[in-house]
Amino acid sequence: MNESINYKELYTEIITRQVVILGSRLAITKAKSISSLVVSESGQVIDYQGDPQKILNDLISVYVSIFGTIVLESIKPIVENFSENNNITIKI
Repeated sequence: MNESINYKELYTEIITRQVVILGSRLAITKAKSISSLVVSESGQVIDYQGDPQKILNDLISVYVSIFGTIVLESIKPIVENFSENNNITIKI
């Protein structure tokens, strides 16, 4: 796993995209439900602890649990942007 990836920025962009789709209250509440993430009231990821790939999949999973795999279509471009020349995968 490439540590040059700014995972806080990646997670924040995913949350921001979901705020547009789901609304801020639901999107941020769901992100905050992941114990390994520290998320501000505005939806910015302040910190995380643990395996970044697992956290990514956990974050995506909480949004998929709401709307199903259609949510992946809004998240894939973000992950692809961050995964150029890196090894980031979505496992749902």
